Amino acid sequence: MSNTNTLLPAYMIGAAMLCMTSCTLDDPYGDTGGEMPAQESRISSIKSLGMHMIYTDYDVQGHLTRIELREAITHNLTWTDGKLTRIETIEWTQQYDHSTEKEINVPAYRDIFTNITVDDRGYITGFDSEEFKYSYTYNPDSQQNENTVTGHTFSSSSMSYDADGHLCRSVNDGETVSLTWTDGLLMQSVDLSDGETHIYEYSDAVNTHLQWDPMLPAAGGLLNITGLFGTAPARFVKKVTMTDYHGNTDTQQYSYRLQDNGLIHTCRFLSNDNEEILPLTYYYEPGIQSVR
Repeated sequence: MSNTNTLLPAYMIGAAMLCMTSCTLDDPYGDTGGEMPAQESRISSIKSLGMHMIYTDYDVQGHLTRIELREAITHNLTWTDGKLTRIETIEWTQQYDHSTEKEINVPAYRDIFTNITVDDRGYITGFDSEEFKYSYTYNPDSQQNENTVTGHTFSSSSMSYDADGHLCRSVNDGETVSLTWTDGLLMQSVDLSDGETHIYEYSDAVNTHLQWDPMLPAAGGLLNITGLFGTAPARFVKKVTMTDYHGNTDTQQYSYRLQDNGLIHTCRFLSNDNEEILPLTYYYEPGIQSVR
């Protein structure tokens, strides 16, 4: 099950259509297939060739209440009196439904975060997690599909930040990820339990609005869009080199087209084996996004 340290690109690649040709990101933009999105302050959706890939919902105070990655992951966030009290994360899988004779989406994993603590900036500093694993099977006796719980675990997580609001340490069920920042840039993250290391390289483009890209392999994953896991890097990432505990290395390249006001317009991602996700275009709506 993916938690806050999950690497998003693994399932983003599965959810998005891939351009299977060999290519580079020297001239990454081309035709995005539509007008520049409205220059407003918070993300309403992220699309690929006009198809929704990521959706968001907000309450009247500007708190994110839902983030959904198309047919892959849903985060539901509950706010009570301005405080984040619960996060429910559901990972979906497709299974064959005998009654309808069609493929349907059913939960594969479900996480519930409670006892959430935050610092005075609104950044999450800890939570308890209850995880459920499901199995979807056909029962020939009842002639019904059954989605049953096959695993149930508990864990606790904690996060710490530097004075500038950068996440510098994440501990999940005893496994620690250490993050190193220099001059507002995330330089590397190291999983101290197995030695997996990520090295980050940056373009010259300034990240004016300190936006997190959900494509980046970083603690927090898709939830980084909320701003609840600290301040984003001061410039846009152009390359991440990942080395696992076996010494195997993979690279991911990123390229951005920005609006005139500095917000992300389009992001493109290229993996080590030259599989490119089609351009992801950001759309915005009027209103603030609040973490408190």
